[in-house]
Amino acid sequence: MEIYPELERDWDNLSLLYYNIYHNSTEIDEEINRFHELVPELIDMEVIGQSYLGKNLTALKITNELRTNQKAKTLVVAQHHAMEPISAEAALRFIIYLLNNYQVDDDITSFIDNQEIYVIPTLNPDGLDRYVDENDHWLRKNLRSWDDDSDGLFDEDTWEDVNLDGVISSFDVYEKIGE
Repeated sequence: MEIYPELERDWDNLSLLYYNIYHNSTEIDEEINRFHELVPELIDMEVIGQSYLGKNLTALKITNELRTNQKAKTLVVAQHHAMEPISAEAALRFIIYLLNNYQVDDDITSFIDNQEIYVIPTLNPDGLDRYVDENDHWLRKNLRSWDDDSDGLFDEDTWEDVNLDGVISSFDVYEKIGE
């Protein structure tokens, strides 16, 4: 059995800077940067890319680096769709739960000691900001333009009245004829 040096917990329980709100991408960055500053023993941060509008996509790796054993990997990716900000909130609270329960709860301590837990709190920061800051609650995708009719032009098409009834609808109505 390998003997590992113990990691000393020298942080108090963490909480959010911005509580009872949906975070925008700037506030999420502030939260995760603060987590990293307060608990650098367990958190590594890496920018893994940029969004369409150039905002950082950041991944946090939570693990006890003093343990050099082979570790399983866990990936949590949140807030894929613009209109789902609750998943980013869940990711932030998951991080807090792990850090606050390290060396308090045996299962959480073992999880962090023997796993590499990767958390990406927002995969769509552009859409998140549009949802939170501009109250665009119908946006599901990211903000990248797209050519929906393959004519080489992007985002120029208006909604079409495909059945010419004077109403733009998003569903078809079928009539049952006969028995």
